[in-house]
Amino acid sequence: MLDPKLFAVLTAKSNSAREAFGLTENMHCYRKTIEGIAQEPMINSREPTPAPQPSPNANHESGDRIILRLDDMLKDPKIGWQFGTNPRVGDVLLGHRGTGGISSRQFYITITENFRVELHDESRYGTVISHDGQAKDVVLRNDKRLLTYEPGAREQWKEIIVFVPDDTGLAFQIEFPNHRQRGCEYWKNLRAFVEECRTALPAVNGLGLDSNPPTAPISRQPWTPRRRPVYFDGGEIGRGESGLVRKLIDLRGGKTYAVKEFNPKAPTRPSGRKRKLDEVGWLEGIRNEVNNMKNHPHVSISPLRVRRSGLIN
Repeated sequence: MLDPKLFAVLTAKSNSAREAFGLTENMHCYRKTIEGIAQEPMINSREPTPAPQPSPNANHESGDRIILRLDDMLKDPKIGWQFGTNPRVGDVLLGHRGTGGISSRQFYITITENFRVELHDESRYGTVISHDGQAKDVVLRNDKRLLTYEPGAREQWKEIIVFVPDDTGLAFQIEFPNHRQRGCEYWKNLRAFVEECRTALPAVNGLGLDSNPPTAPISRQPWTPRRRPVYFDGGEIGRGESGLVRKLIDLRGGKTYAVKEFNPKAPTRPSGRKRKLDEVGWLEGIRNEVNNMKNHPHVSISPLRVRRSGLIN
């Protein structure tokens, strides 16, 4: 049984993340993983011995972790857990000031009023969030990304990796184990936490009184920031004569779309004028379908949105 106050587990996926997690300022939430050995009690005395679990270090990556809890004393409860290089405003340090590519306020992780979890970037050079390996080349800068839906909602992706484009490639995985299980005690703690954050007074450091030195430049910039919509490709959900339908999720707002992709018509046996007429008729059928959806909206049909090819990462 999971601790009902456990909110998120951040697992280092690079040496620089392991070093950052182990900073003295992070000792309040740092857990060093020794394979197979719990370094602190994980269950109470009344609970049975848990079954063997796969080793967290089986993939030979660092298992060092940061634990975020619903009883954490946050520097600014209004926004949530702040990450960066400034210990005065940061709840978790990703390095000390002067670390290339990491800002004083890099990003924060927040819980919305409808209990979804988002990451908001505030940095100069941006942050990258990968959902099941998608959107790895898209930099988030002064914008937000959905990390997970409300507790109990169907999972749309299995793995979230956060990259910070510094000189050493800081990367970590983030998981929300209690969100998946939606236990009653966790729900109670989550609601209380969100309400407490909502009614909290603004932090002094959130009033702009704290000086923010410029972020140290990085020697390379492997990603290009983009402000266009970024979608998660949830895979094929249907197929018909004229094309197939895929599920796309807007990673900014979490809205789900059914996207129809019209495939080019395969060549037919007839040649010359007959084949040309077949292709014209096929294209006309697509135009008619699009126009019908555009001109005759219905509550049972998703609103039409046309996108160019190549917008999915």
